[in-house]
Amino acid sequence: MSDSVDEMLRQGLRFLQRLTQAQYVAAHPAAYGASIGKHYRHIIDHVESVLKGVHSGLIDYDDRQRGTAVESDLEAARERSETLLERWEALSAADLERSIPVRAKTSTTSERSMMATSTVAREAMYVVIHAVHHYALIGVMCQLENIPTPEGFGLAPSTLDYQRRVAATDAGAHSPTVATA
Repeated sequence: MSDSVDEMLRQGLRFLQRLTQAQYVAAHPAAYGASIGKHYRHIIDHVESVLKGVHSGLIDYDDRQRGTAVESDLEAARERSETLLERWEALSAADLERSIPVRAKTSTTSERSMMATSTVAREAMYVVIHAVHHYALIGVMCQLENIPTPEGFGLAPSTLDYQRRVAATDAGAHSPTVATA
């Protein structure tokens, strides 16, 4: 599972290499005024929540800071992503298998946060799925501004697998067949 988080962070780093500072911070009306930087910071916040939890014993998705340099400074986002990548790579199999309490606000009408027991590996799966969702939103923002994204950016791994199978099936269906006697 740690490999999936590594892959997701590396995909983000490849994407960041394509951007200018102005593109990173531009507000997009179609995205409720958010910028690529705000979405990217949100992704990074969740990764950090899990890593903090490995050391503190509680993954707390409510304990996040908004308005950090990752949100407004492209270079800070790159540096933070590289740091998080190193920290993920340092996790052991035992770290990933560990049971851990998780806190998150899930209601818009209640002040309370929910608590549940999970594992670090399950929460790693969550941050990857969560990042794919935000990468997709970022991808839409990029399409509106004609900013190219890496191939597969914002697509779920299961969607990419499906597309590959369909392409392989289509390629096989269009291959010339050789008649044999």
